[in-house]
Amino acid sequence: MPDFFEEKKSYEESIQWLREQLAVLPLEHIRCVPQKHKLLIHHNRSYAFRLPLPLPSLPDSAAGLPQYVAHIPTEIPPYILLLAQAGAAAMGYFEGGEVVEHKTIKKYMKRHKSGKAQITYLNQKGKSKAGSRIRLANTLRFFEEINQRMDTWCKCYQPRRILYSCGPQLWGLMFRSKVAPPFEKKDPRLLKIPLHVHTPNHQELLRINEQLCCGLLSPTEL
Repeated sequence: MPDFFEEKKSYEESIQWLREQLAVLPLEHIRCVPQKHKLLIHHNRSYAFRLPLPLPSLPDSAAGLPQYVAHIPTEIPPYILLLAQAGAAAMGYFEGGEVVEHKTIKKYMKRHKSGKAQITYLNQKGKSKAGSRIRLANTLRFFEEINQRMDTWCKCYQPRRILYSCGPQLWGLMFRSKVAPPFEKKDPRLLKIPLHVHTPNHQELLRINEQLCCGLLSPTEL
């Protein structure tokens, strides 16, 4: 049983831990939270286990866990990771937890005085000058480049997961781009990563990737 601290587990350790828990715990003591990629467990003590994020989405109920765990791949499944903030994006295609292809994108999208993304400023002020139009055009190209690269990767490879960190407003713009993303908003491969992301660049992409490939065991209250 976990003590009152968080404990990271490697991909292999996570799979082994899941199998051990299913062997000893009644399913009624386990609750699946697919939208957070977590299991909530109450057995003498309450705790949570966030699975490695590249794994397939959890079943809606614990009744589906035995079959889910039986089909977990021994190697980390292939996935796309996207980190996007206003004016900066880092993205990569990964196999076995290792980067195969990657790309960083930078665009002039912020007003220097306010630090706000241009699309946010326009929504609040409703004004557009020459500099504003340049920033807005860069915003549109920003998502065209992201979507083009993801489309290429989805056609060349077979990502099982599309993991992303992106604010709601920017995420909405992705689906309004002239170049459509290679997935729908409700694509079951999509999962927003529950991690704090610094300014996206290649090093940050690798840092986040290392974290998301691990499971996380933590105390909680049910």
